Amino acid sequence: MWRDFARRMVEVVRMNGVRDGEVLRVLGEVPRHLFIPSLRGPCEAGDQGALRTAYGDHPLPIGFGQTISQPTMVGRMTELLSPEPPVRVLEVGSGCGYQCAVLARMGCSVVGVERIRDLADWSREVLGGLGMEVSIIHGDGRALGGDLGPFDGIVVSAGCSREDAEGIFGAFGGDGCRMVAPVNVGGGLQRVLVLEMEGGEVRESWQDLCRFVPLLGGVEG
Repeated sequence: MWRDFARRMVEVVRMNGVRDGEVLRVLGEVPRHLFIPSLRGPCEAGDQGALRTAYGDHPLPIGFGQTISQPTMVGRMTELLSPEPPVRVLEVGSGCGYQCAVLARMGCSVVGVERIRDLADWSREVLGGLGMEVSIIHGDGRALGGDLGPFDGIVVSAGCSREDAEGIFGAFGGDGCRMVAPVNVGGGLQRVLVLEMEGGEVRESWQDLCRFVPLLGGVEG
């Protein structure tokens, strides 16, 4: 039943400008409702209102002051990352694991970092239940050892400073790496910054305006 709602969600995402066919296909295959603690039970019971909410094109609360990102933004971030498997991808601020699931379903080897232990545990449970071999680390994405990298791709799923974005990219990105990060631009908004390393030189481009919860340091739990 959820697949009908997922198909409608994908059409909205397409109308909102995400064009990559593989990204759209995967968005339609990942059961978004499983990653939302408050809606998982009602959706599994067939609650039409809960399913409509779970597959709406908007962020939703997942507890601990965090949200699951809007499907269009997940699609856009994935499209900008342009992962071509097999690639190794790091997500900083992995939350409930939805972006990790999309990347894993695209064939990437994914490592997620989440500072809130309960969310890290929740995402491991959901991803494992879907048979996805995603490594979720409970830790501070700004203070991990550099020996975790290098990665071919990096996604930051929280609003960060330009300094934080460059620090994460420098610590975990190797040659050929691309990073997509929402960087604070003022007024509670961020703009997506894409950084690419080619031949030891970094290229950058600025993309969509967006709004993410802030990237925080330290760990909880």
